[in-house]
Amino acid sequence: MLKKIVIAVIAVILCGGSLFAQELKIGKVNSEAIYQGYPRFRQAEDKLQREAKGWQTDRTKWEADMERLQNAILEKETSFKSGQAMFTDAKRKQALGEIDSLRTDFYTRTQQRQTYEQERYQRRRMELLQEVLEEVNLVITKLGETENYDFIVDAANGSIVYAKNPDELTEQVLHILQSQK
Repeated sequence: MLKKIVIAVIAVILCGGSLFAQELKIGKVNSEAIYQGYPRFRQAEDKLQREAKGWQTDRTKWEADMERLQNAILEKETSFKSGQAMFTDAKRKQALGEIDSLRTDFYTRTQQRQTYEQERYQRRRMELLQEVLEEVNLVITKLGETENYDFIVDAANGSIVYAKNPDELTEQVLHILQSQK
């Protein structure tokens, strides 16, 4: 949504009011091309991949625990199937409850592990890329200032990555929104 608004505003500025448009200097960058063409990004990604391979020991231990849990579920199911004819209703309900509990535990632990691994990977990725991103943003800011650009837009996602002396409108927007109640 924001991307469409930014593009629409820029289009209006460029197409409408030729005097106003002549006064603006707008540049664009493509963050995807920068990402692909700047070796420091690749170095950070390579380091992340090496670290992620090192996490495999922890993953292997977890997989062994999960395999034991799966075997326990299978044993309970086999035991239940072979002896269910002799079970009382209470014993049958208890056995089925234990099996369901183990299955739920397996599912929950699997989901938690997937979430943990994804978050760990993303958090570490951002840590490694942060310094490189700051370097890229500094270059864009310096370029905007030295070349006297009013705006620099990222063509890959439509966001404004540099704006010369932008006005802070947050308080005004909040005031208007709050007064509409």
